Amino acid sequence: MQTWIEHLRHLTPPNGVMHVGAGSESATRQYADWAVPAVLLVEADERLHEKLESAVKGRAGWSTHCALLSERAEEAVFHVASNPNESGLLAPERLSALWRNIKTAEHRSAPAKTLHGLLSESTCATGDINWLTVDCLPALPILRGTGDRLDSIDVIRARVLFDAQTVSDLGASKDELDRFLAALGFLCVATEEERHPAIGTALYVRQWKDRFRTEHDELLKAKEAQTKHAVEWQRQLEQLTKARDEQKALVGDREAQIARLTQANEELAALASDRQTELERVTQAIAEQSKLALKHQGELEQTARALAEQSKLALEHQGQIEQLKKARDEQAALAAERQKQVAQLTEAHTALAASAAERQAELEQSANALAEQSKVALEHQGKIEQLTKARDDQAYWNQENSKWAKSLKSKNEQLEGQLEKLRSELEEYKQRAKELDVANRRLVEEGQDRDARQRLLDTQILQAEAQLELIKDVLLREKNF
Repeated sequence: MQTWIEHLRHLTPPNGVMHVGAGSESATRQYADWAVPAVLLVEADERLHEKLESAVKGRAGWSTHCALLSERAEEAVFHVASNPNESGLLAPERLSALWRNIKTAEHRSAPAKTLHGLLSESTCATGDINWLTVDCLPALPILRGTGDRLDSIDVIRARVLFDAQTVSDLGASKDELDRFLAALGFLCVATEEERHPAIGTALYVRQWKDRFRTEHDELLKAKEAQTKHAVEWQRQLEQLTKARDEQKALVGDREAQIARLTQANEELAALASDRQTELERVTQAIAEQSKLALKHQGELEQTARALAEQSKLALEHQGQIEQLKKARDEQAALAAERQKQVAQLTEAHTALAASAAERQAELEQSANALAEQSKVALEHQGKIEQLTKARDDQAYWNQENSKWAKSLKSKNEQLEGQLEKLRSELEEYKQRAKELDVANRRLVEEGQDRDARQRLLDTQILQAEAQLELIKDVLLREKNF
C-alpha cells in the first residue's frame, strides 16, 4: 500500500488532509514529511486530543478538533474499549469474534457531528482538502455524513473489516464501503492488513478516467445546451430589438398623430373663438334691431293716434256738412214764404257758401292728410314686417349658432379625450420601450456570462484531458515496472 500512496502523492498531491481518529502523533510526522500545507486532525478521545494539540502547535494551516463524528448530528455514545484502538461508535462486544477478551471500559454520551458540519465550522482552509483518512470503525457512517464534500476528495484511506460476516450491516465492512464509494466514482486499489488479518486499511482512489469521461460528456451536453440557449437568446434578442424598433416607430407615429390632433384642437379652439365673437356680434346686432323695432313701434303708435284724431275730426266735419245741407234745404223751402227776406238770406247764403267752400277745402285737405297718414302707416307696417322677419331670422341664426357652438364644444371634448388617451398610450409605449431596453441589456449580459462560462468549460476540458494523459503515462510506467 505504501507504494500506491507514494505514487498517488505525486499524481494527486495532498493539498489538504483530514484525518479522523488520528489518535497518536505518528500520523502528524508523516504529513510533516510530506510538507502538507493544510491538515485537519479529528479525535474523539479528549486525552489523545491533548497530545495532538501539542504535536501540531506552531504549524501554520494545521488544526485539531475533539469531536465524535457520525452520519447525523445527534446525541451518541462513545464506547471506550479495553483495546484503545477499537474505541468508537461501535460497541467493543460486537468485535468479540475478532478480539476474544475485548470489553467496554466506559460509556460516554456526547453530541455527534457530521463531517460536513465540522468542515463548515472549521476556520482553516478546508476547501483545499483532497485526502481523507478514516482510522476508526465504522467508517461508512462518517463517510455518509460528508455530503457533497466528497466531490473534492481524490484519495480515501479507511479502516475496514475484511470479513463481512463478522459484523454485518454496521457500515464497518469493506464490502459496504466498496458499494458506497463505487457509486461515487472511487475504486479500491490496495488493502493492508493489521495485526489481526480480518482488520486492515483499504485505499480508494477516484477513477478520474470515468469521471473525466462523464464530465466531458456532461460538458459537451452543457456546451450544446449553451449553444442552443445562445441561439435562443440571439433569437429573443432579435425579436426584442425588432419589437423595440416597432415600438419606437409606433411612438413616433403616435407623437405625430398627437401633434396633428393638437394642431386640429388649436384650430377648432380658434374657430370656436371666432364663432363666439361672431355670436356676440350677432347678439349685439339683434339687440340693436330690437331697440330700433321698439322705437319704430312707438312712432307707429303715435302715428296711429294722430290718424285716429284726424278721423275723429273728419267725422266732425262731415256732421257739420250734413247740418249745413239741412239748413240749406230749410232755407230753400222757406224761400217762397220768406221772399221778402231774399236779400238778407241771399247775403247770408253767400256768406254760408263761402264758409261751405272753406269747409270743403278743409275737408279735402283732411282727406289728403288722411291718405298720406295711411300711406305712412302702410310704410311703417312694411318696416315692422321687415323688422319682425329680421328678428325671426336673427332668432333662427342664434339657435343655429348655439347648436354649432354646442357641436364645437362636443367635438372639442372628444378631441380632448382622444388627446388624453393618446398621451396615455404614448406613456405606455415609452414604458414598454424602457422595459425592452432593460431586457435587451439583460440578454446581452447573459450572453457575455455564457461566453465566459463556455471559455471556462473549454479550459476545464483541456486540463482534464491533460491530467488523463498524465495518469495514462504513470499507469504505463507502473506496468513496465
